[in-house]
Amino acid sequence: MMRQLLLRFRAHDGGGPAIEFALVLPIVITIMVMGIDGWQRLSATQNMAAALHAGARYYQEGGVEDDKAIDVSLASWAQAPDDAEITITRDGSGSQTNITLEAQSTFTGIKGAEVLKAKEVVRVQ
Repeated sequence: MMRQLLLRFRAHDGGGPAIEFALVLPIVITIMVMGIDGWQRLSATQNMAAALHAGARYYQEGGVEDDKAIDVSLASWAQAPDDAEITITRDGSGSQTNITLEAQSTFTGIKGAEVLKAKEVVRVQ
């Protein structure tokens, strides 16, 4: 009787799809998690660049105060992290000045903390 049960169990091949699923599932989950992490990193970088662009537009529309440009940039930074930082430097003399806006923040993803940086240069007269 026991031998018949063992032979019947051995002949049964209904678990093949379950084993395939168990082998493929970790790969699918890994791809999904890495995709979500990449999407969040890209979104954080795009939000930072949009904030710098808003600060650059402030200068293009005639603004001259660096502190005001920083305020405009930070106000337009969607989902700005707590350590969001914007710095402005000026270079040039005479009729043309290059204004460089730089942003920096920390992104924490599955790989750990990473510093994200962006830069935009505006040429004003």
